[in-house]
Amino acid sequence: MFEIELRQAMAEDSAYLSAAPDLVEQVVRLSRRRRRTRRRVVAVVAALALALAGWVLVPRDEQRVATTPSTTGRLDDVKVRHVPPGLGKPVQGSSGAGELLAGTLTWSSGDDLVRVSRYGKTGDPDTRGLMAGQTWTSIRGRNARTSDDGSDLLWAERPGLLLRVTVGANHIAELRMIAEELALIDPTGPAGGVVEGTRVSYLPPRVHLHDIATRSDGETAKTWTGADGRQVTLVAVRGRHAASLDRLAAWSAGDWLNGSRTTVNGKPGYRNGPRSRLIGRLWLQQPGLGFALRVSGNLEPEIDRILAGITPVPASRGLPVSFEGVTVTHLPPGFTAGGDGGLDGRGRSWNRAGSGISIEVVRGERARTVRRLSHVSWPTDERFLDLADTMVGGRRALTGRVVGADGDPKGRMVLWTVRPGYGVRVYLSDDLANDLMDIARGVRVAPRGTA
Repeated sequence: MFEIELRQAMAEDSAYLSAAPDLVEQVVRLSRRRRRTRRRVVAVVAALALALAGWVLVPRDEQRVATTPSTTGRLDDVKVRHVPPGLGKPVQGSSGAGELLAGTLTWSSGDDLVRVSRYGKTGDPDTRGLMAGQTWTSIRGRNARTSDDGSDLLWAERPGLLLRVTVGANHIAELRMIAEELALIDPTGPAGGVVEGTRVSYLPPRVHLHDIATRSDGETAKTWTGADGRQVTLVAVRGRHAASLDRLAAWSAGDWLNGSRTTVNGKPGYRNGPRSRLIGRLWLQQPGLGFALRVSGNLEPEIDRILAGITPVPASRGLPVSFEGVTVTHLPPGFTAGGDGGLDGRGRSWNRAGSGISIEVVRGERARTVRRLSHVSWPTDERFLDLADTMVGGRRALTGRVVGADGDPKGRMVLWTVRPGYGVRVYLSDDLANDLMDIARGVRVAPRGTA
């Protein structure tokens, strides 16, 4: 009976266990009635007291030390949250060659091996040579390959990122758990990070960041996926399509009009109707900015909790900052001013622990068109590659990578012309790539004649 009660107490997360207040009195009464069994009772009480003392005096956090998993680790933007206990600290290394060169994190060796590999540039490589014998399976809602003996698992987590988990014979049963518990660190913050100036602070368990897509019509979509068709997508719509709630509903091709009007976090919106192919909510955050939340894979009960965690990002400290006719209204937290900069000194810069942001104004013929602006180089060894169309403030913009003369990556940039002869460029280091459009859309430009 005591054992059952002890298990119940542990399951209920009680910090300490204690004996019944009258336990000693009960034992004394029992011993007086049955003197012939006194020695047996005393032995039982002593054993019980020792057991109780061990549990009463040790807090639960200390009790769990013996079953706490081995030291976990981080491999670039991949966090390893579960490995079997007793394997010690991980060792970083690398494996493979060419475009299949991987960074690795390895615990132990031989039959106790656990290794997580991250291939940062996958393109469309032939990965079949990475493991001998393989079959198709799925993990984290993605197609995957596994070795015939079940000790190796390989999958594309998202475009450009290939992940692999390899284990020794002793840990094959935990292979899938290790893989499922991997977490991709979103540079825009924990949980769902930031989408167009709005933070997503809650996501259902076992969904993982899959894609961030920005389209030229002012639409930005962030998607998280998992097993069994679980998917969460938050779409931000800027510009004319979000001028009003009716325009926003029309942008969605009428999918939400089957539903009913509602309020979402105090804002006017729509909920999905019973015949709608979409499950989620649509709302107008403010004129010019709307959102659509879509879920699938039996996640409808989570909608209200996801919505409760969607909040505007507070204004950055020290902002707004105005110069050369522009006003900067949004930066990621923790940045401090770094002074003037940019072409002809018409810019400002900010820094934070190795990360950098600069915003500059370019005037004259060099900014007559957005295409001409894209050829402006400062410093002179910069090149602007992989250009893609986007929109900033209702105007055509170009975004892409910035590299040096040797081809080494230097950062990301987006640029646009407010009017002929007046252009704006936003540059930042690679680790801030997901913040680029939020910063750019937080740049306000004074009307002609005042700038």
